[in-house]
Amino acid sequence: MLDYLVFIGRFQPFHLGHLQVVKAALERAGKLIVICGSARQARNPRNPWTVPEREAMLRAALPAEMQDRVFVVGCSDRMYNDQQWVTEVQSLVDKVIAVDNASLGSREAQFKVGIVGSSRSKHTYYLDLFPQWLRVEVPEIIGIHASQVRRNLFAQGGAGLCADKLPAPVYQHLQVFRQGDIYANLETEWRFVQDYRKAWSESPHPPTFVTVDAVVIHSGHILLVRRKNLPGRGLWALPGALLIKMSW
Repeated sequence: MLDYLVFIGRFQPFHLGHLQVVKAALERAGKLIVICGSARQARNPRNPWTVPEREAMLRAALPAEMQDRVFVVGCSDRMYNDQQWVTEVQSLVDKVIAVDNASLGSREAQFKVGIVGSSRSKHTYYLDLFPQWLRVEVPEIIGIHASQVRRNLFAQGGAGLCADKLPAPVYQHLQVFRQGDIYANLETEWRFVQDYRKAWSESPHPPTFVTVDAVVIHSGHILLVRRKNLPGRGLWALPGALLIKMSW
């Protein structure tokens, strides 16, 4: 029996596969630390929900007796720098354990910590980045993917959303989410991206979509622009453009 298990994911959204891992983890450890990735990204069709919203969906799916045994924290993305990302994850885990045991005056080294995941999934290569934590394998549920849930959410106004892949409270949350302005904006952006890719689908040579940005620094300030067009309309961004690279 471990003291803490760490479960890392984006949970966009929290589905039945995630719920199975959480329940299995709590059978092997006293408490579970859930790390939500992409914590500070602006909303987009790939990351529609904030960390508090993802935590709310997770907790709505958990029985009351598990609530006090689960901690949820957000973690930034560190593109092309695994070491920075690993350092942040370790720091988050250390802080959670320190706060949880503040009254005991104990140190993290006295606790048994592990990481939970499935080595059979192509998206869990990061498990190898934490050799100091005992790895706990949990079989994944075949056929449930957050990416497919999101596609069903934005396609046909959400008519394809499948209740059998989500905990009932999460399914209800998404039904309410579909009625709001945030969903409408994200659906518009999702359709724009689909149409853009479709426009290039019959190209005689496979295109590669590349964004090129410029970093302009002057007197300690960085130049930003507010995007007028999709995708990301209304967001602050570095000045740049989308380039199409053809493979000949």
